[in-house]
Amino acid sequence: MNIYLSSDGLINYKLYKKETDARLYLQTDSFHPKHVFNSVVFSQMIRVIQRNSQESTCIEDLNELKSDLTKSGHSESAMDELEPLAVQRAIEQDLYENLERAPETTQKLVFSVKFFREIGDLKKLVHSMKTEIEHLCGDINITFALRKQPSVGNTVVRNRRLSGCPVQETES
Repeated sequence: MNIYLSSDGLINYKLYKKETDARLYLQTDSFHPKHVFNSVVFSQMIRVIQRNSQESTCIEDLNELKSDLTKSGHSESAMDELEPLAVQRAIEQDLYENLERAPETTQKLVFSVKFFREIGDLKKLVHSMKTEIEHLCGDINITFALRKQPSVGNTVVRNRRLSGCPVQETES
């Protein structure tokens, strides 16, 4: 992307094209379903639209793209049909990205449990108590981390405790 200052001091951007880019696109005489060719045109148009801040540079780059696609055998009428749809999609994507979303839940409650047959019943019970849990804890994401086997770390700690090995503490 080329970023530049306009004459009125605004930051603008324009699609960057490498000098070595041959601008070759999927040839229409290749053995692909029709929707693949339409997808190439559509996605390239969206790319051009999204990477231009000024309408004049966008139109210039779209015309250049159409010319390159025509050289690859794409029909001008198909491109003319897809262009307004690509503009609409680019606008929708921009609006979607700028929507204010509710902040994601940062609170997590994880139950690390060994797998047992009635785990489904436990999940149903916790789910039925969701309003009570939310009242106590606020908006929270509840996860069950199921283990089929005890972890190595748990086994080592459990073995140390069972064998009566004291935990050595260092004094500072």
